[in-house]
Amino acid sequence: MGAGENMKSRKKAAAAAIAGNVIFGLSFMFSRVVLLTVDTFVMLALRFSIAFLAMNVLVVARVVKVDLKKDLRPLLALGLFQPVLYFTFESLGIKLTNSVISGSMIATVPVAGMLLGAVFLKERFTVRQLLFGLMSLAGAVLIAMSGEGGGASLAGILVLICAVITGSGFRLLSRRCADRYTAFERTYVMFGLGMAVFVTAALVTEGGNLAAQAGKALGD
Repeated sequence: MGAGENMKSRKKAAAAAIAGNVIFGLSFMFSRVVLLTVDTFVMLALRFSIAFLAMNVLVVARVVKVDLKKDLRPLLALGLFQPVLYFTFESLGIKLTNSVISGSMIATVPVAGMLLGAVFLKERFTVRQLLFGLMSLAGAVLIAMSGEGGGASLAGILVLICAVITGSGFRLLSRRCADRYTAFERTYVMFGLGMAVFVTAALVTEGGNLAAQAGKALGD
């Protein structure tokens, strides 16, 4: 790959990362709004059911390929960390605090991920990576000190800490799986597992009221 093509790839990767983080950041606000009217597991069930359906449309249309004949156990472990544990903790944390404090705490995941990678994978991070990671951490601290944590509870903070830990653990497992599975295969199994777990949890918590709750979440 030439220097020009390498630069284009880096620009595309940077643009995709920025777009992904913008969507990720907005999701805290949208989740907070939805959680004011529906149960946590109902929201997560809808979120992952729609996402998994969209991915299956791509598979059926042969836009992408998924090889499910591989050993899926590592991917199931990956899916346990995220979305099952991470999104459960994140959503509960948003519900028990607010979008500002929850988004600020989740912003510390890159720092925690770097530290865990250095300890368990013996990875080395650059000064630039450390600097930007510390900027995320500093932002979280400044917002917490500014008094924007109104409505936050101790339980909410503890749940968000669990989200940070599981999110960091997911990053470690994801890097270990990257050589054996494509990005789409990893996401496909994760979303499928998330849909199965959250739909089951929503059925248990809501029972016959699930359809009404789902309709409320979709704006009916």
